[in-house]
Amino acid sequence: MNRLRPIALGLALSLACAPAAQALNIEFNYEYDLSGFFAAGTLERTALEEAGAWYETNLTDSLTAIGDGPGLNDSYTAKFSNPSKFDPVTG
Repeated sequence: MNRLRPIALGLALSLACAPAAQALNIEFNYEYDLSGFFAAGTLERTALEEAGAWYETNLTDSLTAIGDGPGLNDSYTAKFSNPSKFDPVTG
């Protein structure tokens, strides 16, 4: 038991000093692609997915979280036009 104590202490210290894991995960939603422009297997979809993967790897900014607790007035609402119908979408 005594032999494991230095190992456990070293592991705990290394974990405490390790930087926080940061990851950006870009997910594309093709729900509004009614024309099939980004259909599975198309060059357009492949190019979009590759661009997203590049940004996941290369965008390293530390972004501040959008809080919604007491006293916080931060909020975010996505607004865009449906590319197939040109109707406004809010989400």
